[in-house]
Amino acid sequence: MTETDLLKNYLLSLVDRLSKSQIDPVLLQWARITDQVGIRAFPEFLRHHINSQREFVRQKKLFKTIKGDVTTLDDVFRLLDRLEKDAVWFAALNDHNSDFWLDFQGAREHVRVLNLFGVSQYTPLLLAAKDGFTPADVVNVLRQCAIVSIRFNGVGRRSTHALEEVYNRAALEIRSGRADRVSAVRRALVPIYIPDDEFERDFASLKLKSTGPTGKRLRYLLAQVESQLGGIEVSDETMEATIEHVLPQNPAPAAWSEFSSEARERSVDRIGNYALLESSLNRREAGDAEFAAKKAVFALSRFKLAQDLCHVEEWTEAVIGQRQAKFARVAKAIWSLPD
Repeated sequence: MTETDLLKNYLLSLVDRLSKSQIDPVLLQWARITDQVGIRAFPEFLRHHINSQREFVRQKKLFKTIKGDVTTLDDVFRLLDRLEKDAVWFAALNDHNSDFWLDFQGAREHVRVLNLFGVSQYTPLLLAAKDGFTPADVVNVLRQCAIVSIRFNGVGRRSTHALEEVYNRAALEIRSGRADRVSAVRRALVPIYIPDDEFERDFASLKLKSTGPTGKRLRYLLAQVESQLGGIEVSDETMEATIEHVLPQNPAPAAWSEFSSEARERSVDRIGNYALLESSLNRREAGDAEFAAKKAVFALSRFKLAQDLCHVEEWTEAVIGQRQAKFARVAKAIWSLPD
């Protein structure tokens, strides 16, 4: 029996003395909640809901905690009402295209980034923020969560064990009224906000494959760096560009003699080895052509990341490292939460 079934059966056991006409609305409300979040996601939703309300509870103690908190008919009704309200938000936080975000200007992009990097630990904080803050402040909290996630998860690749407890404490700060401003939330997130020097080092050594889920994340990161360096906003969703390896994935040894097989392995998926290039130009460029031939194509691009390569004399492992270090300094400014 699943946790969802256990909870449903327990709640029904508390209302079993009601008449059928009184129980039916309870069943309908339960159905609305589970339809909203999905049966498979319900345990995760329930955990986030509880952790937005009380001291951090791990999954294995969730059912026991609820049994301790919910003991009367009134408790059942209050729990279902809270769950139904939070279910709408939980569904929207997992769907950045939801019309729900039309009422929260700017929120869609932050939710999209959080979805892109597969982050959900922040959910209890948002469930608390939506009850205590204005829509504009909720959007600001979403922005903070997105930036923290880029630094902690997306680039830093740190263990996520600490995240839920920090977000839980921040949620309770809001619930208690101690965090009544966005700046207070920012302070609560300090333990998981990777400092600038660490983030810069993390970004300077980052490797990402250009295909699959990491390819979409790479596209986002490069578009943001392009926007900062080029001075024109570029969207990874709408830009007509491909991700181009400067050092090809399968280089012709004669054309890329500067790279041993070991050096190629170290370099090919580094952020510093990538550029954005129009699809039409990419088709004109031979994938394993020598660097001089690639430069002629890069010169025709409107993207700053490609254009700047025209001023590079030769492509080496050291040059890739220097270019990525430059990107890291830019990234530090893009994904930043000033004190």
